[in-house]
Amino acid sequence: MNHLLKPMFRDYWIRIAYGPNGHMVKTMHSGEVKDSASRDLLSTREREVLFQIAEGLDTRDIAGKHGISVNTVGNHRSNMVQRLGARDTTALVQIAKMASLI
Repeated sequence: MNHLLKPMFRDYWIRIAYGPNGHMVKTMHSGEVKDSASRDLLSTREREVLFQIAEGLDTRDIAGKHGISVNTVGNHRSNMVQRLGARDTTALVQIAKMASLI
């Protein structure tokens, strides 16, 4: 997994707890070591964008589907890469799949 991460994320982990209804209850991430988060690592829109990136859609198609600008899609992508410590978009998709975020 180290090949997927930025160098500053040497000790990396994501833990997600799901409730009986399958919804995320709690998540903890190495980037938030001071405490856990009772929210998802990705917003609903970020998750939608990430799922479509994983499907192979390009930025313009994703922007068109959501009625947002190409720059906004790029911002979502950058925020997700930064938050999850991925080295690039390909690594972002792989990390998200391994962590069951998508």
